[in-house]
Amino acid sequence: MVALQALESKVLDAISQERELQDILDIVTHAVDGFIPDVVSSILLVKNGRLWHGSAPKHPQDYIQALNGVSIGEGFGSCGTSAARQQPVIVTDMITDPLWAPFQDIVDLIDARACWSTPVIGATGKVLATFGIYSHQPQPPTEEQLATINHICQFVRVAIERTQQREAARQVEQQLQVSQRREAIVKLTGGLAHDFNNLLTVILSNAGQLAEELAEGSEHKEMALDVKRAARRGADLIRNLLSFSRQQLLQPKPVHVNTLLTGMQTLAERVLDSRITLNLALNANPATIMVDPAQLENAVLNLVLNARDAIQNSGTVTLRTRTVNPHNAALPRHLPPDATYLLLEVQDDGQGIAPDAQEHIFDPFYTTKNVGNGSGLGLSMVDGFVKQSKGGVTVTSALTQGTTIGLYFPVMADAATAPGATSEIKTPPTGTGKILVVEDEPAVQVTLVRQLQKLGYEVLAASNGHEGLLELQRHPDIDLLLTDMMMPGGMDGQQLAALARRQKPNIRVVLSSGYSHKLAKDQDRTAEGYWLLPKPYLRVDLATLLKKALSEDPKPL
Repeated sequence: MVALQALESKVLDAISQERELQDILDIVTHAVDGFIPDVVSSILLVKNGRLWHGSAPKHPQDYIQALNGVSIGEGFGSCGTSAARQQPVIVTDMITDPLWAPFQDIVDLIDARACWSTPVIGATGKVLATFGIYSHQPQPPTEEQLATINHICQFVRVAIERTQQREAARQVEQQLQVSQRREAIVKLTGGLAHDFNNLLTVILSNAGQLAEELAEGSEHKEMALDVKRAARRGADLIRNLLSFSRQQLLQPKPVHVNTLLTGMQTLAERVLDSRITLNLALNANPATIMVDPAQLENAVLNLVLNARDAIQNSGTVTLRTRTVNPHNAALPRHLPPDATYLLLEVQDDGQGIAPDAQEHIFDPFYTTKNVGNGSGLGLSMVDGFVKQSKGGVTVTSALTQGTTIGLYFPVMADAATAPGATSEIKTPPTGTGKILVVEDEPAVQVTLVRQLQKLGYEVLAASNGHEGLLELQRHPDIDLLLTDMMMPGGMDGQQLAALARRQKPNIRVVLSSGYSHKLAKDQDRTAEGYWLLPKPYLRVDLATLLKKALSEDPKPL
């Protein structure tokens, strides 16, 4: 009794100190082996219908490994049967008892004849573990020993349940920290995107106009085109920054993936360097998908870069495409099963990803690379873009066996012709009509008014929603409202648009945004029929959208 009380005190102290479960279980088995004569003890944890090593300090390692992972069920030794029956199982002779018949080859590994197993049952009625006592003699336990075993099982139950509760609380805390970090990043990137895209809108618009008006072949024209290209790369960077939280406004087009991959082969080979071979294993019957081609290129390059970093010496990276469906492949769980998908795989024969890291690789800022060699945003961006494109991502990896990342995209039912290469300079279409521009950023407003006037439109301007409403009242002949989404003064662009449509039901509305979470899930138009123009944009994009919006009847209220 004194020994049992001392054990109870030690176990409770260890639990209060939040020691590891393995340590607590070792305290129990060491103590039991000391105060119950002529026995050795063992604790096996029950997880997913199997027995797993918990503590057995006096058992040989070969015996522990042989039992590790054994199924619970009738006839699976004393412990497997005890867990299945949820009641004690007393085997007085392991050599002759049929419950041990499947394990005769390992009975000889231990110096024991009897095995008394008792299930450790949790508060919810679930079996958490089994507590086994191995006696050197072929005999049953005494009543006193059974009472002691039952008492010890309560210590084990408390230790396991407290550990599980602590682990669950730790996981919740980690998830909360990730959620809070993501929320903070979303707010930060959203604000940055709005401000930077306003600046890039001014740069792109003016550089584009200069490139159109300067003489062909002149040095100044090339300088204007360089500015335009740099601004577009800046816009891509902002979109990448938003993509991991699935906030960017995508610009999907019909894309032949095989053509896109072939077109970027040279770039991918430069990224990989000479020690790594790039293979293209493309489906002979290429499918067309509706996707943002620039974002798809960025996603593939991100994965190629990761593959390069995973290959320590020489190796191979393979880009593979094929069409799959629920009948010939296992799809990501969240994808609708009644569809056909284009599977784009990026496979490497590098060092692989550890199992405990695989569940975190899509978390923002998670990286296994050395400090300074990775931001931890690449795979987050890929995951966000693919899921926003109504697709899914899978990871197959094993240490030293390489990694395969699979991107799934819905195949277009009626494949349209994917756009080919176009000239860098397009002539924007002109138009007529009266347009109200509502934009709080002065530089953007001035640039926009000038651009629209050059395109042939009559233009009015306002700096916020309230000023815009006044202009609408003063000028009932306004044909189109072009408004920024995020504005000061308590009224955003969508609220202004709703009030404008009530006042004038046939007015066309174009919403422009450097960033808006309200519009992030929309593509060309909102549910209300408003057209969307993501910043930054080229003058030709602006002119084309306005022409299209003015040529169609507005959606009825």
